[in-house]
Amino acid sequence: MLDINGIGVFLADAMVRETYDSLTGELYPAYGFTNRDEYFSIQPRNAEQILYGMKATAQINSDMHSYLYSRIDTGKMNFLITEKEAKGKIMATKVG
Repeated sequence: MLDINGIGVFLADAMVRETYDSLTGELYPAYGFTNRDEYFSIQPRNAEQILYGMKATAQINSDMHSYLYSRIDTGKMNFLITEKEAKGKIMATKVG
């Protein structure tokens, strides 16, 4: 799922085009949207359609924040390291 409001438009535009990495010489494929008519005409016909575009409203953003926060708070979703580990790493830096 990709929020295609504001700065997300630029990400969406980049995702529907092949990308060449000049450092590694790798060519990354274009991906397509499954639900956005405005992208059907510019995304390659053979692009794997794995993107779902959403234009979030203030209410949707609030609902998503509440849902995500409740998942993290109840332990149903975890980060790669604990908050304590993250704080320790930050405090160990010169700026921390």
